[in-house]
Amino acid sequence: YSSNINISFFHSADEFETIRQQGTQFALVFARISEEF
Repeated sequence: YSSNINISFFHSADEFETIRQQGTQFALVFARISEEF
């Protein structure tokens, strides 16, 4: 049942990995901007 929920959110592991990497990059950029101010 839980696996079906995961499939509904993420069609593939590659899609999940892409979203995770984008979130990581955003966090790094946000941290870098915070240091400048």
